[in-house]
Amino acid sequence: RRYHDLIENSGLGIHISLAMGGRIFINDALVHLLGYESSEEMFMMLPNKLVAAHDRGKVDQYRMAANELDRGSLQYDTDFLRKDGSIIPLHVIINKIVWNGEEAIQRTLIDLSERKQLEEQLHQAQKMEVVGHLTGGVAHDFNNILTAITGNLELAADQVEPTSEVGAMVERALGAAWRGATLTERLLAFSRRQALAPQVIHARALAEGMI
Repeated sequence: RRYHDLIENSGLGIHISLAMGGRIFINDALVHLLGYESSEEMFMMLPNKLVAAHDRGKVDQYRMAANELDRGSLQYDTDFLRKDGSIIPLHVIINKIVWNGEEAIQRTLIDLSERKQLEEQLHQAQKMEVVGHLTGGVAHDFNNILTAITGNLELAADQVEPTSEVGAMVERALGAAWRGATLTERLLAFSRRQALAPQVIHARALAEGMI
């Protein structure tokens, strides 16, 4: 009875079929994992109907390889279909056992949903880190270019009358260069190479500047 309770409530799906074909046992954990009501309901399903269409060929290959298995185990990842049609990623471990004196195939199925989610989050974090490094490099190069631009514009400003048309053009160009410098600060903050420095802005002045 203890062994029965362990098998039914282990949290691991267990599926046993005879080596010659025919399913003989499905535990409650697998029934719940795939969203069915009972093992009897699953027995009525064709084996391939439990597997996502894109993985059926792979599962068939492992099913044939399981018949040739002598010792050890086979392991692979595959996508199963839950009763509601949603896909659930599972890790499958295949072992050859003896059931009531007959050769049988035991499949232990482990839910990979949480691991897949964590892997996706890690992948996204790594991607953002790469973007951050790239952004930081671009910001530094852009800063070097702006230094040359602003330096020359400041020298030009000393050579012209501030009230003249050329003086006004130089002043506007300097303003654009300083806005570019602000942009590099934001890029560096995005790349986590510079601390964020939030500050109060005046919406009216900002809007007038944009106009």
